[in-house]
Amino acid sequence: TKRLFGKKVMWKCLFVSSMMVVAVIGTFVWALERNPITAEELLEQESGRRAGKTMRSDRIDEARGEAFNMLVFAEMAYAINCRYLRDSSLSLKLFTENKSCWIA
Repeated sequence: TKRLFGKKVMWKCLFVSSMMVVAVIGTFVWALERNPITAEELLEQESGRRAGKTMRSDRIDEARGEAFNMLVFAEMAYAINCRYLRDSSLSLKLFTENKSCWIA
């Protein structure tokens, strides 16, 4: 009997998954550092805490959006790369091999 996932494929999945996690978290942190909190936002958050209401910051929403986009593009790149396990996917073969894809 042959395994569905070999050791090499399992190692590649774990490695790529960990690289995606690092890239997504790195993008989130980088986005937060690029857009620091202003004094006005800090004062609004402090006054909001005292009044018992929660304040949402636009910078966190933007950082979340950038991190999500990083995740989507990383998964798309990995999906294209998984098409060939032994060959490089950066070749003309990627665009010319599947003609039904061009028809669709």
